[in-house]
Amino acid sequence: MANQEYLSWLHISDFHVGMKGAGLLWTQIKQRMIEDIINHSTRHGAIDLVIFSGDIVQKGEEAEFNLALKELVELWEAFETVGPPPKLFLVPGNHDLVRPSKTDPIALAVAAYNAELEVAIFEKKHDHYIQGIEKSFHNYTSFLAKLTNSGIPVISDKKGVLPGDHSAIFEKSGVSVGLVGINSSWTHIFDGDMQGKLSLSHHQLFNSVDGNLPQWIDNNDINLIVTHHPANWFTEHSQEVFLNEVSPSGWFDAHLHGHMHESMSKSESINSSPGRLSIQVASLFGLDSYGTAKKIRTHGYYFAKICLVEHKYTSWPRKAIQVGGGGWQIKKDQIAVPDDEQSSNTADIILNSKKAQKKSPKNFQS
Repeated sequence: MANQEYLSWLHISDFHVGMKGAGLLWTQIKQRMIEDIINHSTRHGAIDLVIFSGDIVQKGEEAEFNLALKELVELWEAFETVGPPPKLFLVPGNHDLVRPSKTDPIALAVAAYNAELEVAIFEKKHDHYIQGIEKSFHNYTSFLAKLTNSGIPVISDKKGVLPGDHSAIFEKSGVSVGLVGINSSWTHIFDGDMQGKLSLSHHQLFNSVDGNLPQWIDNNDINLIVTHHPANWFTEHSQEVFLNEVSPSGWFDAHLHGHMHESMSKSESINSSPGRLSIQVASLFGLDSYGTAKKIRTHGYYFAKICLVEHKYTSWPRKAIQVGGGGWQIKKDQIAVPDDEQSSNTADIILNSKKAQKKSPKNFQS
């Protein structure tokens, strides 16, 4: 089997373009990140995909998205120096919407999400609800159009009812990758601590994929689902929906998300079911306040590769650190990769689709 039987990606999230005081601080990090991308691509091969899991900007403003577009264009120019430019797949985060008034009737209905509203939006498709949600994400959807016109190869084959819900199939040398993006931010309509309070619907998944969903999954070698928030930010009911109806055992090979500003990956097996891989990426630009004055900067991302023949997942978590002589360098994330002798983590991964199972080690004859 050809050695092209793999998928590689760069996962970024939580850029927060437009954050107060962040513009000039990004300059050096950007330089180091571009150097790191070129070095990684030279050593490990060109990157196939960039997955951006939301919070592109800080307040959802058009001017912020215009600045973000310029940053991404520069990033793609760096990719082009080491190989074919990667495709881009993205979802919105809670900072990518314009927050409505706290007395806005549509916003109040969304914040009080229930079964009746689910039917109104996803089954009856009532315009006044959908248009109200679209209004909050108008600058984000305009940004997507500008991205496409910029020449950055954005991939999106089928769009769902809500802005940000979509799917795409990426193909490379016989490898087919199914990507589903779910807007987990549409009920994060107001500020405040929303952990355990966000809602999502299984309709968001089914409306975003063409045809029969199980068949769509089985026709791909790898299937990834992308949200901005981790699943534990959903209500108890929506966590059950995500576990049982959106990402049940045997469908998606990994759930990619951001929002929490630190790197973490875990595989959970429930009642002897195949392990569910959840991959959380650090913030590309995090500037968090602690106490009355202290601010902590965090900058991170990771490279990843899945080998179809060996069913192996390898990740290279990266983090910006301040160095003794002054300034910043991009190094491995020491917490995510504690072994001093290693620069990456490698683990077995269960690839669930029928197409992938045919390429598993037990079926592969050298």
